[in-house]
Amino acid sequence: MLNFHIIKVDLKNGETRYRTILTKSGKGIKTKTFRRKQDARTWGTRSVHEYQEHEAQGVRPCVIPFVRLSDEYMTWWSGKDHDRARLVQWWSVQLGKTVLTEITPDLIRSKLKCKRLLAPATYNKHLAVLSSILDFATRQQEDDSILDQYIDENPCKKVRSLTVNNKVVRFLSDQEKIRLIRAPCVNMT
Repeated sequence: MLNFHIIKVDLKNGETRYRTILTKSGKGIKTKTFRRKQDARTWGTRSVHEYQEHEAQGVRPCVIPFVRLSDEYMTWWSGKDHDRARLVQWWSVQLGKTVLTEITPDLIRSKLKCKRLLAPATYNKHLAVLSSILDFATRQQEDDSILDQYIDENPCKKVRSLTVNNKVVRFLSDQEKIRLIRAPCVNMT
């Protein structure tokens, strides 16, 4: 049976937070912290109700960590992108043992924050690889022969990619300038 309790947390700066702790058989399985006690209570109640609904329907909750999904993905993937393995490994380090259902758009944005300092194409490439991995998970969810619970929706779809500026400013070399000046003028009329 899933239960929850709320503890009050006083921060060093004098602010107060409320931490909801979900427990199953007396063991804490998930926590989330809120600014308001009512929000903490609402989240705890909703989590318990969702768990009870899944249990009544015979649906098992997702317990697959990202690292397992990334291994399954790399076994399945047969593309030619030489950089794919490195990017999948980067995501495995970032998300590691995070359960698939806990991967949210906000979590993805926070992990990609360090990539914003680089070129927009780099940020977009990292996002595209994660999206591909999570799309693989949604396809696994749709496969009736697979008994494990994956995810129904790809959270990357709610994260915007950055605009890439592919304009190249080009200047003529000294040799090209000379050839341009010496070139005969062509009358187009």
